Amino acid sequence: MSTNNIVTKSYKRLVIQIAQNKITYAVFDNISQGVKEVIEEALDFDSPIEIQLQNALQELINLKVNYDQIKILHDNNLNSFVPKALFDKDKLGIYLQYNTKVFESDFFAYDTLGDFEMVNIHVPYVHINNALLDIFPAFEYKNANTVLVEKVIHLSKNKFEKEVYIHIQKGHFEMVVVDNLKLLLYNSFDYKTPEDFIYYILFNLEQLGLNPENIKTFVLGDFEVDDPNFQIAYKYIRHISPLDVHNQQLFNGLDNKDNLKYFTLLHA
Repeated sequence: MSTNNIVTKSYKRLVIQIAQNKITYAVFDNISQGVKEVIEEALDFDSPIEIQLQNALQELINLKVNYDQIKILHDNNLNSFVPKALFDKDKLGIYLQYNTKVFESDFFAYDTLGDFEMVNIHVPYVHINNALLDIFPAFEYKNANTVLVEKVIHLSKNKFEKEVYIHIQKGHFEMVVVDNLKLLLYNSFDYKTPEDFIYYILFNLEQLGLNPENIKTFVLGDFEVDDPNFQIAYKYIRHISPLDVHNQQLFNGLDNKDNLKYFTLLHA
């Protein structure tokens, strides 16, 4: 590496996660792996997005930092995981048509989970990418659930029993079931009430032949242990607990709540 390249490196990377109702971002120090803070701003997809992005990211724009890497996470459930052996990059829309509504005009992309011979096919927010290109010269992008599933599978290494992970967000949640580096189930569910929430979980456990009395279940995402959703799950699932993120706290300096809430952002 040339001296010039070393001098111009900022040793900082930027990760931005965009959902239909919010934008969240964090700047990482590549040397210490620390995170100063996570910023979250509201978004309205029904209003012009360019001005909203400019306003939400104005502080970053003003800093004029040349980040060594910029990652964009598209946080939606317009995705499907497919074994690499069954993957055909010329037929991306076909994989999605069974679990989400797609149109001929949609743009499809895919993320490769190299360690697990698997591909996540998804529909990115093209208008968001286009708007961000007016702010940043270049960036990588992927589906947020690629990060979630890949990290959860890694957590299952050398654990010789099935485990369930519930990633809670406002109005929807993701359910991931793994067994020692194997993905058994990924799905995303919209819910309105705690009763909806627990119904989907128990139904999927039954379909997989898993007993709520003994299956280990870990919860992460945007929740509190006294929330109605967690409490109703605690009532029906014996071995349920918040995911232990203590080791991650030691690296990034954020508290337990933020490490759970911004799990995908912090592992991108």
